[in-house]
Amino acid sequence: MPRYTSDAVRKLFRDVAKAIHPDLADDDDTRRRRHALMIEANRAYALGDEERLRWILESWERRPEAIEGSDPDATRSRLVRRIDQLQEQLALFTRELDALTDSPMWKLKVMVDAAAASGKDLVRDMVARLKADIMIARNRLHAIEFDDRGSRPATSSD
Repeated sequence: MPRYTSDAVRKLFRDVAKAIHPDLADDDDTRRRRHALMIEANRAYALGDEERLRWILESWERRPEAIEGSDPDATRSRLVRRIDQLQEQLALFTRELDALTDSPMWKLKVMVDAAAASGKDLVRDMVARLKADIMIARNRLHAIEFDDRGSRPATSSD
């Protein structure tokens, strides 16, 4: 596949590779994360996607693993970043849960749980009502067919 990349994209890709290359990892988990990012960076480079490359680099620079060193300040900085990541994830999960609890499916779940707590099977009752409604609708349809023909309703053997 030919690459149609500008000098700016090539330079940015080199900067990304210098920052995230898997060979720079100290442990297997970090190496796997770096490897996944490197695959994404290679894809963005092949597409000439400068914006995606910039996003990869910036997101890496915010990660705890981007802080090098084993001194107490480096360790503290990594922990602070990790806490920030966890807080962002928690906020995201909270938003997703809020959206879920506003959904009709969640409201149905709450109704089913409340009925079950009082010894009822709401789903079974709903299915029974639905079957009865279907039977009533079929009877009405047969009656309409009967009225339209002025004779008995059609059967499967007609």
